Amino acid sequence: MLNDGSKHRFTFNLFDAETLKSLFSQHSTIVDLRAIDLFLSRFAADANWTANLVKGWPSRQGVMRQLKDLEESLCRLPGWVDPGTHVLIVAQPRPTATDGQPSIP
Repeated sequence: MLNDGSKHRFTFNLFDAETLKSLFSQHSTIVDLRAIDLFLSRFAADANWTANLVKGWPSRQGVMRQLKDLEESLCRLPGWVDPGTHVLIVAQPRPTATDGQPSIP
């Protein structure tokens, strides 16, 4: 319920990687499909909360580099994409048969 007394219901659909691929591949060529925000931003300093605390960590840059490497190696695996809250899909429209130009549905 909002402050004005109105009530709203939000529904969410969760799609696994294969379903997302099949939905998008009907109209485009999928260039990349990956889970994002697995580790990096979860451990990034927040200026309002943790910036002063984590600036002093002697190995912070090394930890962030390792997290980035882990994220890059895991982000395309279905076990990470399927339950992912944030998924990035990069796709290119397919050319149409009639004019050779990309078709945007």
